[in-house]
Formats: sequence, C-alpha cells, structure tokens
Amino acid sequence: VLYGEKIARIRDKELKFLIQTNGLLLNADAAIFIKKHKIDLGISLDGPKEIHDCNRIFADGAGSYNRIVKNINLLKKLDVKFGVLSVISNWKHINRIFSFFADNKFDTIKFNFLFPQGRCVLQEQEISEEAAANEFMKILDKMIKLYKTQGLKIKESNLGFILENLISPHSKNRYMCLNSPCGAMF
Repeated sequence: VLYGEKIARIRDKELKFLIQTNGLLLNADAAIFIKKHKIDLGISLDGPKEIHDCNRIFADGAGSYNRIVKNINLLKKLDVKFGVLSVISNWKHINRIFSFFADNKFDTIKFNFLFPQGRCVLQEQEISEEAAANEFMKILDKMIKLYKTQGLKIKESNLGFILENLISPHSKNRYMCLNSPCGAMF
C-alpha cells in the first residue's frame, strides 16, 4: 500500500485499495492502517452464528463466527468503515440473514450466491434462478420499507453492479465477480 501510494503520487494517479477478508487475522494495528489509508474493507460474514458456522469453519471443525464478530466489534470501536459479504448457500435462510444484518445496523451488505464450483459442486442447489431472483427482490422490498419506516439505509452492493452491467455491458468498470469466467484474472 505504501509503495503504491508513493508511485501514485509520483505519477499523479488516483489509486484505490480494496480488501475482502474473512476477518480472522484483523487486529488494532491492521484496522488503524486500513482507516489511515482509506482502504475499502469487506468482511465475510454469512449471517447469524448458526448459519455462518455451517460453512466457515476452522480445520478442527470449530466455527469462526465468534472470532469474526470480535474483530468486527474492534473495527466499529475504531470507527473503521467496512461492509459485509454474505455467501448465500441455503435460500431458506435469506430473510433471516437479511434481518440479522438489519438488526445489527450493517449499512453495506453484499449477497453473493453460492456457485457450484470447487467443493460446492457437491452441494445441491435448492432453488431455481427464477426463484432466487424473486427472493432477492423481496429483500430489496424490505430494504426500501426499512428506509421508509425507520430511515435505515442499507446498501446491497451487487444490485448496483448488476444494474451497471445491464446498462453498460461493455464498460471497462464492470464488476469483476459478475464476469464469466471470473473477472479477477482479466
């Protein structure tokens, strides 16, 4: 980051850093560095403990929820801005996951849907694409209702990316995770 900032100053360029992490190794020093250097931060959190700990486990089988929430609370204490990314692996829980995020005042969330790749190839998808889209629209309706009734602003990041990709399919600013194949390599 320091080297990148130095080169950006020399070349009069704007540079932005983004980190997506499971949050397990965060500490006060890292959090302060992230805040000082205005690094966009995303923490992977799949919802309440019993949902999160189904997929995000340590080698010994223990869930990672408690450690991640401890580090999220550290970020909040240090006033470090961040968003949460939730991988939806079971559609039966999406409303509960959204309510968990709303109740905990997470204002920037991203729902990523489980792709049948890697170990997930073995996991049977429980919902059709059309039904998934309908469930997603229900969540967006809830977001609007929360804003109208409580003034709670929750941004679901993928919605903006999806709309931008639909409107400008050949834009250079396309969101990489929505490219097929994965845009991270381009």
